[in-house]
Amino acid sequence: MYDGDTVPTVQVEHIADATDPEGAGNAVVKLNGVEFMRLNGVAASDIAAVQQNIVLLAQSA
Repeated sequence: MYDGDTVPTVQVEHIADATDPEGAGNAVVKLNGVEFMRLNGVAASDIAAVQQNIVLLAQSA
């Protein structure tokens, strides 16, 4: 994934779950614009941390 020169573009979007009283939802992770994975039970306030961790993961691969 990471060739030492090119860091993939990472986007993390939050999809709220209206039925969750704590405001959790799903995080949709996209690498270079392509959906890579979905994470369940992620609060909107955690999206920045999720994005940072995905970038670090991509760089270490």
